[in-house]
Amino acid sequence: MPPESHVGAEMSDRTTKKVIVGILIMLMVIPLLQVQELEYLNEYGMHMVLQHRTRIENMDAGGNADWNTWEFTEGLFINRTSCISMIYEGVEDSVRDFGITPSDRANKESLRSNKKSAISINSANEDYSMTAVFDISERANEEALLGILLTTFVIVLLAVGTMTFSRDMNN
Repeated sequence: MPPESHVGAEMSDRTTKKVIVGILIMLMVIPLLQVQELEYLNEYGMHMVLQHRTRIENMDAGGNADWNTWEFTEGLFINRTSCISMIYEGVEDSVRDFGITPSDRANKESLRSNKKSAISINSANEDYSMTAVFDISERANEEALLGILLTTFVIVLLAVGTMTFSRDMNN
């Protein structure tokens, strides 16, 4: 094979530099356009509500403070999250075994499966459990928008890369 010409070596260097810069840009921008699922806030709130509920189940006759604490904790959890359904399992007292969600929230049967998320937790001794369904339609819409932006970014980056490589060839 004949030795590489000066023009060929220069083009190879420019191409290599531009590929490296393009990859670095992709590595920095792509994570910004991806959604990470963070369910731990809802799960932590559920643990707090279930913990107060199990105290009621195990209390003696003089525990009105525990009732109030549970009702306050459950109400705060429901109003601060997008919970649309909540069911307690394993409780055998006269209290309701479901959470009361506001009437203005979506019905869990009306949401598609990708627009809702169900989380189940157990108490420490696994005697009691709680299942809550959350409306994640806002997050699903955000994921769709970020997916469109990611696809557009990759297309623009590939188009710019192709144009710069073509410009170097023409020069």
